[in-house]
Amino acid sequence: ELEIEGSPDVISNMPVQNADGVVLLPAAMADIHNRGYGTLATLSGRGGEAYVSSWEDPGTRLEWMFGLKEAGAFRIELEYRSEKATALRLNCGEAGTGLALPSSDSFTWIRVGNIELREPGDLLIELRAAADGWNPLELRSLRLVENN
Repeated sequence: ELEIEGSPDVISNMPVQNADGVVLLPAAMADIHNRGYGTLATLSGRGGEAYVSSWEDPGTRLEWMFGLKEAGAFRIELEYRSEKATALRLNCGEAGTGLALPSSDSFTWIRVGNIELREPGDLLIELRAAADGWNPLELRSLRLVENN
């Protein structure tokens, strides 16, 4: 039995929207959901250099929990590399959008779309292969930037 005085001070490492309206979701904080068969996507590297590698199965999806302080319109940016152009689907609550990414030989930040998030709070964002146009890729980060 543990007894404490007052309320506990809980510290969370969940990403949250910063003062500039940006939510940074690094690969190291993603939940990688692989199917039980096929090539399994994994986390490679460490810290800010970590990335999701071997994302070859279109049944794999990535999820992040994050805290949104202010609802609004956001542009979606990805840091990724892919030998071929690829297509993804991003979902967050009731909002969702398709994302088209050109090929890139090295990790590159690119603006890939926009999304309207109508409610602040703790949210779950999902990134998965699109039904059409998907090709394997490696992903380092997802960023939501508030449109001012």
